[in-house]
Amino acid sequence: MAKTRMLFIALAPPGTTPTAMTQNMPVNQTLGSVMEFMLTIPGAYDADWGALDDYVLQDLYKQDLDPGILVSQVPFPGCVIAVSRRSAVEFNGDTLTGDRAVAAVTQWIANILYAQRNDQDDPISRRYARYLQSWAWQFEPTPITRMDVGLTYHEADSEAGIRLVDLLTAQGLQCSVRVASQDGSCTMDENSSSPAEDGRALVILISEATRNDPWMAYDIGAAWALGIPVVPVLIGTWDTEPPNILAPYQRLYWDDNQEGVLEELTSLLGPAPESLKDLLKGSGDAPSE
Repeated sequence: MAKTRMLFIALAPPGTTPTAMTQNMPVNQTLGSVMEFMLTIPGAYDADWGALDDYVLQDLYKQDLDPGILVSQVPFPGCVIAVSRRSAVEFNGDTLTGDRAVAAVTQWIANILYAQRNDQDDPISRRYARYLQSWAWQFEPTPITRMDVGLTYHEADSEAGIRLVDLLTAQGLQCSVRVASQDGSCTMDENSSSPAEDGRALVILISEATRNDPWMAYDIGAAWALGIPVVPVLIGTWDTEPPNILAPYQRLYWDDNQEGVLEELTSLLGPAPESLKDLLKGSGDAPSE
């Protein structure tokens, strides 16, 4: 089965209200082919959103995106802002067209998306449904999460856990971590009930000795409910089968394969942005068509 990745696409066609949708796409598909498919949708309603060449594609940080890149190469958190060069908008008393209209609409959409934060009481799956059903995406919480990766491991596996956090951090990825203890307690961000609530994927780092820890099962259940990927990473030699709860997921092996684990995770999430220093600034007021 081909690996897939969720993209969030905010599309601003000419002369109409911007729309947004999510697409779970094969990681080896080009961004251009995803966009071309999306631009065919209004044809069923006798509408014309134009051709791909009419659009400027940028990520959340206003970095240009080449239509030829793969889905796996779209920077975290997988947001694509596509604005038509044929747009004409009223903004701060001026009529903007061409590149100026593109810049204004892109800035507005990016500001809205980045300014909003993860709502612990509002699961990602429910938000996705709202995005697809209404214009509420301009003010509802977005799929952008507080952290990049949720990670759960047992204190007995701390050496591997700390090493994995260091590797992810070096890639510019932020982690929300639960460390389970032998006495049944755990260390965890006080603002969360599970690291799965904070990230776009959950990593379960587990050894044969810690296979039955209840926190592992709890966080896998939370990830399943939220609809985010689960990546089991097995430590050491196993003489027994891993827990059945891990059966639906592709397993990775930690020993002598740390770089492979890191590559798999960064492929799943997409590359982190080089820097947030160029984050858009300005008014959050919406330009009007």
